[in-house]
Amino acid sequence: MLQLIRDFIGTFRALRLARDNLIAAWPVSFYRREMISERLLFRPHFIVNCPEGVQHVFVTNARNYRKSPSNSATLTPLLGRGLFVSEGELWTRQRRVMTPAVAHSRMADYAKVVVEEGGAMLAGWKAKGEAPFEEDLNEPFTLLTAEVICRIMFGYKLGPSGWTLYEAFKEYQASTVPMTCSPCFSPSGTSRAGRWSPTSFATR
Repeated sequence: MLQLIRDFIGTFRALRLARDNLIAAWPVSFYRREMISERLLFRPHFIVNCPEGVQHVFVTNARNYRKSPSNSATLTPLLGRGLFVSEGELWTRQRRVMTPAVAHSRMADYAKVVVEEGGAMLAGWKAKGEAPFEEDLNEPFTLLTAEVICRIMFGYKLGPSGWTLYEAFKEYQASTVPMTCSPCFSPSGTSRAGRWSPTSFATR
């Protein structure tokens, strides 16, 4: 009983932090551990940080893991039956198609795009001068991510169109909150991250 109370208090604290800053809800130690096991809303959750573990879950033994229904319900209207939500043979076929795009030989070119766009964002901040200022990192980093993805996947810059995409995605995200959040926790503008769980009674 005491452990249940501790789990509930820990979960409540994490969810309160996540309402304003999702990153702050994760302890610093989580970024240094290869395997994390926690209880959230009285259910076990596992986070894999090491490359070997990710390889095992997503590639080597992918058949034994399924994507969460809430994650699929949120992303399917946006992405269709794409790689992020598909399962089984469809996922395997789509992954084979995508493999050349993420080959090791292409990582250097992708890294250049990330560095260029990150540098442009930092240059914009430096142009504001020496006076201290506050910045909500959610917006610029979302725009940065969209710009990087667009350049890598389609070969052109979003530019001002990034703002249109950002606003549209915020509207979509807000519309999916009722589907993705637990009934006892519905933070405004925050959707629950997807979770992978084993399909069989034993994780292999």
